[in-house]
Amino acid sequence: MTINLKKLSIFALVLLALFKLYLVQWQFSFHHLLVPPSPDLTAHLEMIDGVINAIKDHKLSLSVLSGYQPLFKLIIGYIAVIFSKDSLTVIKAIAPYWLIITIPPFYYLVKKMYNWQIAFWATAVFVIVSSNPLLNFADAQYPDILGYNLVAPLYLIAFINLLKNGKRLRNYLFYFTLLILLFLSHYLVVALMILVSV
Repeated sequence: MTINLKKLSIFALVLLALFKLYLVQWQFSFHHLLVPPSPDLTAHLEMIDGVINAIKDHKLSLSVLSGYQPLFKLIIGYIAVIFSKDSLTVIKAIAPYWLIITIPPFYYLVKKMYNWQIAFWATAVFVIVSSNPLLNFADAQYPDILGYNLVAPLYLIAFINLLKNGKRLRNYLFYFTLLILLFLSHYLVVALMILVSV
């Protein structure tokens, strides 16, 4: 019986991610945090509430989404409307999971650039030594995490696919979709990813 090391490594990363999630949950409960202790959170909530009201009134427009990081506002706004919750409740519910969703894109980006062995070790280190969750949330960095840690790696994967197989229509669609999401997620990450792409 041969052991499939690739599948075993993915299983190990899943266990590591679950342990990371436990640590995040523990820190939030141990410190009795409902949300990150940041004045920026108030500004986020005000903007999201405006989006929620626009969705409910069927008046969602570019003017409502203009300003700071519209993708984050849209995600939280639609979740709040779908589940009939307020923005604060939604953010409290997703906060512990916000770091965990960044692990798969990181793994697949490294795998795309190198191979699954390097992706395994790089991701394991990323999960183990990545910033303390409380530090990541100290400035209510939800849009930053969405832009830098989730959309940016997916954009780079799309960019690599485009360079390798540019003749395929789906690669162009994948790339331009991620480019649009990049612009919607975080303004500073756009400049960084353009520099990286060049």
